Amino acid sequence: MDEVTGKTLRLFVERCKNWHAGYKLEEPITWKTTKNLIKVIKTFIRFAAGEDQTKHVSALYWQLDKQEDLKPEDDDDYYPTKTTVINPWQIKKLARMLLEKKDQDFHSSYKYILCLGFAFLGLRPCEMLGLKKEHLDLNRGIVQVKGNWNYRESRWINKTKNSASKRPMLLDPRFVEALRWWLGKIKDMRNIYLFPATRGEHPISNHLIRKMFWDIYADAGLAKIEKIKRGKSTHYRIVSSPFKGCPIKTYRHHLATSLMNAMKYDRMLDKNYVKQVLGHSEFSTTEGIYGNHNFELTSQEEEQRRIAHSKVLKFIEG
Repeated sequence: MDEVTGKTLRLFVERCKNWHAGYKLEEPITWKTTKNLIKVIKTFIRFAAGEDQTKHVSALYWQLDKQEDLKPEDDDDYYPTKTTVINPWQIKKLARMLLEKKDQDFHSSYKYILCLGFAFLGLRPCEMLGLKKEHLDLNRGIVQVKGNWNYRESRWINKTKNSASKRPMLLDPRFVEALRWWLGKIKDMRNIYLFPATRGEHPISNHLIRKMFWDIYADAGLAKIEKIKRGKSTHYRIVSSPFKGCPIKTYRHHLATSLMNAMKYDRMLDKNYVKQVLGHSEFSTTEGIYGNHNFELTSQEEEQRRIAHSKVLKFIEG
């Protein structure tokens, strides 16, 4: 443990970047992966040294973010990729497309209700899959988020990301109507979950949800995908899409941004309500992570913003 120093960690990072003479990787490791590896190494060192000895391990005081010469020159390599927020007109396009096909077959019905569900609720996938039919009160227009679906153990748990994530959510009347239709579709399925698997007692898998959304985006011209057959299974390679890496999370960002934009002119949408909808303990989390996007403007909205901007610049007035 005494041999692991800041100099050792620095050498490791240099090798990740292919800087070290005589040490070549087929491809340099990305900055994000390098940061994660350093974090894992420090966690191991902290565990191996023991709580009483960590203050004597110099490597734990070495900070990667302060090594300016090791940082990538390209901002795209240094800063984490931001989630691309889906625009309201894009959701409207998807909803209309799926509405026309919703009764063709069960798969089409599932695509429709999932798209509406994520758009109206903005839930995390584990929260969405953890919803049970008993959590709905359509007469009052409320759904209760009471737990999560644990992917690793394939079971429902009475636990959420934080205490604020256990929350009641008001349902949009349009979504209530869609849920009544959906409950009629699944009324004969012996499954307690709102979004059930076609076989068994579990909810639908997150893997299948992602496949459905990529099919939706491809049909709407919002993604180019390549389907690769491997035996009986089909794997998706995302060639291009604005939502690559965030096909579902983008709806959560959309909801947060929409609510925060509306706070300016609707006093009923205060900070406490908005953070509750997103399941956050602090409004700063909602504001800093999820609500910091700008929707794509129409040409008319762009002109209105230009006029508003011009009105502020009074230094050119005679």
